[in-house]
Amino acid sequence: MQIFYFSRSLAKQVEHENVYINAIHPGAVKTGMDLIDGLTNYQLGDPGAYGVAGKIPINTIRPFFKDAIEEGYLSALFAGMSPRIVEENIRGEYICPPDSVEDSSKRAEDEQLGQNLWTLNKRQLSQRDLSIG
Repeated sequence: MQIFYFSRSLAKQVEHENVYINAIHPGAVKTGMDLIDGLTNYQLGDPGAYGVAGKIPINTIRPFFKDAIEEGYLSALFAGMSPRIVEENIRGEYICPPDSVEDSSKRAEDEQLGQNLWTLNKRQLSQRDLSIG
């Protein structure tokens, strides 16, 4: 959700420029983030990430995950290359594969949380002599 807040806040910062900022979701893809001893094992599940109770549902749906190389790029490609982005003025949105703008949750619509994250990022970057506008 932080990526969505940051993308939406950044999109507002540049809304009067010819820049289109959106958050993208690659879909349910096999990313290899659960490597065990250097070997990809998509059947193990990660209790650290999902909890023990989450291991069964994750392992049940994991075989249906798409290949990250074959299909995981589609929403990013749409966000970066589709004329629809400019034609429909798609900014600060959540793009899901292959090319749909999805409604965000009520919590993601919380402007104050988004502003708080933006302020926190600015403060942390300024402490490192960097800036985000």
